[in-house]
Amino acid sequence: MRLSEASILSENALIHQLDNRGKVAESEILVPYWIGAAGLGKTQAVKALSKRLSEIRGVDFGCNIFSLAQYSPEDIAGWLLPNSDKTKMIRIKPDWMPEKGTHGILFFDEIPQAIVANQNVAAQIINEHRVGDWNIPDTWVVVAAGNRASDRAGTNQMPNHLKDRLMFLPVEANHWEWISHMMSRKRGEQACAFIGFKPTALHVVNHDEDVNPTPRSWDKVCTAMTIYASLPLAQRRNAVAGLVGASVAAEFFAFLAVYDEIGDVDDIIKNPASAPIPDRPDVVFALCQSLASKASDKNIGNIIKYINRLEEVGMGAEYSAFVMKTAIQAIPNYKQNPDIRDWVLNSGGKELLL
Repeated sequence: MRLSEASILSENALIHQLDNRGKVAESEILVPYWIGAAGLGKTQAVKALSKRLSEIRGVDFGCNIFSLAQYSPEDIAGWLLPNSDKTKMIRIKPDWMPEKGTHGILFFDEIPQAIVANQNVAAQIINEHRVGDWNIPDTWVVVAAGNRASDRAGTNQMPNHLKDRLMFLPVEANHWEWISHMMSRKRGEQACAFIGFKPTALHVVNHDEDVNPTPRSWDKVCTAMTIYASLPLAQRRNAVAGLVGASVAAEFFAFLAVYDEIGDVDDIIKNPASAPIPDRPDVVFALCQSLASKASDKNIGNIIKYINRLEEVGMGAEYSAFVMKTAIQAIPNYKQNPDIRDWVLNSGGKELLL
């Protein structure tokens, strides 16, 4: 499933946790477990979920990222120390334990990478919201994430009792979501155009290669293209190859060459009825990304006029869909924009208003 779908399911599960922890049986509590390849953006999505809960609940909602593989079992469960008269051992409060009066997500990351002893401690926390005699405040909720054994990320077999306490949410990369996310951050116009042109380049798994493209590594490509902008082409290509692999980097830079052929985008927006239409698909995708990056509440009507012409000459609906799905990220309250509403009604894009 998409990260957005996992977010929706998790949001509702966490609200249920907040409203019902301690009031219903432990078996009724849903604990989301996001499982998928490395580099998909699972951690960032959970952080975004904590911000969303802050808005919903009206409180400062933190996100405590707890990578189980980096701790010893005693760090998680609390160390045993003798009491004052040395007659028995007591378990001290773990330093990760949230304080009362605070709110947040306790995010158990990289669960499969942890040793089984750590996973067993996590199983009690997930199911009973406590570790030993120390109870986690009911204002904190639990989310977990990890990689699959097939991802070769150093995972261990999870005990069945732990798996039975989690709601497995398999997540995968989606190029539309990644492009929308990047556009909302005003990052990576060229990378977004390339991924729109070749969606399969967003996430490639080749265990024989040290470097593969992932949503996370493409984000780093955007940084590299900025900080190395003044360097020679060969050096920029080497930097990008070090992030997504040599073959994908070669394709990316070959695609970038078409940017010189798209013309003056501002002039196209000003004259949508007469501006020329490229006949090469790669040039059209580059142009579409440039149009989307310049979209605003005021000029979207002219942009729609131009992309409608693309369909009229047989370019295909995927180009207009690419522009609209990307452009709306820069238009607050786009559902109320009359030009967008007309496009939805006339072009079958009703999913934009859902």
